Amino acid sequence: MLGVMIFLAGFALYQGIMALKNEKAGLTPIDEFSKKITEKAAAKAFKFAVFMLLFTQLFVIDWLSIQGVKETKVVIALGNVAMVLFFIFARIYLLQSGN
Repeated sequence: MLGVMIFLAGFALYQGIMALKNEKAGLTPIDEFSKKITEKAAAKAFKFAVFMLLFTQLFVIDWLSIQGVKETKVVIALGNVAMVLFFIFARIYLLQSGN
């Protein structure tokens, strides 16, 4: 879990540095292409997260012996982390492919 948090912080730092670099180069920090990629990545991440959480709720919860609310929150938190990671990977892929 700590590795995921470090990865997310590193990605945010990278995005900030790239935005500053682009601003110094005279480029607009948010253009139409970046907005389109962000929207597509968010849509893919949301779709993935919905199906992943459905799978988790249907199958994984049965494998675990969940006794209380704390364990249920862990399952939901894992789903949210997976959604964020998938969003980052989808955004990187869409930036590289240009779609």
